[in-house]
Amino acid sequence: MTSKNKLALAALATIMTLGPAQTMAQDHHNNANQDEFRVCTPYQADVIGFSNNLANFQDEVIAPLARELSIQSSKIRQRVEEERKLESLVRNINNDINYSERRLQSIPGVIIANTNLISAKRTEIINLQADIVKYEAELPDAGFFRRGTLKRKIKGAKKGITKAEKKISQALQNNASMEEESRTIPGRIISLRNRLTQADSNLADHRQLEPSLDSMRDVQRSIGNRLDSQEDVRAEISMKLTRAERRFKKCQKVDSDARVYSHLSIMASRLQEAQCDLDSVRSRLPYDTSKAAKRALAEAHNIVCSPTTPVTP
Repeated sequence: MTSKNKLALAALATIMTLGPAQTMAQDHHNNANQDEFRVCTPYQADVIGFSNNLANFQDEVIAPLARELSIQSSKIRQRVEEERKLESLVRNINNDINYSERRLQSIPGVIIANTNLISAKRTEIINLQADIVKYEAELPDAGFFRRGTLKRKIKGAKKGITKAEKKISQALQNNASMEEESRTIPGRIISLRNRLTQADSNLADHRQLEPSLDSMRDVQRSIGNRLDSQEDVRAEISMKLTRAERRFKKCQKVDSDARVYSHLSIMASRLQEAQCDLDSVRSRLPYDTSKAAKRALAEAHNIVCSPTTPVTP
């Protein structure tokens, strides 16, 4: 028999000696049946109080600060996003101006290169035409194999002329296009510089808005610090609630054990009268038997009848 069961047997012997109606446990049992008796009520009240405090603190302090911080953060994001858009516009206009200026500077060189290409291709065409005349003049006196070679050379020269003419046409079109572009680029640059002036002005005005972005961030940090400090208060209330819940559960356990204790002697007597026939005793219990009484029956059986084979309630 375990030391725990030995102690329980000693307690049970004391109960049975004094008589159920005379013990403090029986007084607890009697009082427990009265609605006004609530041994754990003060602990439960603490749990309810701290729980309400935590909920109210969340609703009245934490939630408003969190909303205020969210609104301030949103305002800052909008301000920053708008500034980034204005900065991006300024960069893009500057890039367009730089590209246009480089393009304007490169056009004369490209036109000269195309003009040189046109001249070279025209000379190439003249030479190819002379080759064709030469090859055609040799054809009547050429032998069979020589005739085939000359015809291939004539065909190749004609293809060369076609390609050269195509190159000339492309170069002429390119020069015409760039000459037109060179006439429009200066106006475009002027327009871009006007847009840049306005974009720079808009960006400067945005950066001068009140409250300033730095000031808005200071407010954000202040709200965040206030929220952090209140989070510490909420954590303290939550810790008090946890301790109150622990005390309440402990009281409920003690109260439950006391209710079981008040039934223990009665159940032991019934088991003795039934010669430890547990099923017989259980079958005679009223349908509304409390959980404490059922647990007392199991405990009494474990102590009186089969201490080495525990029975569950």
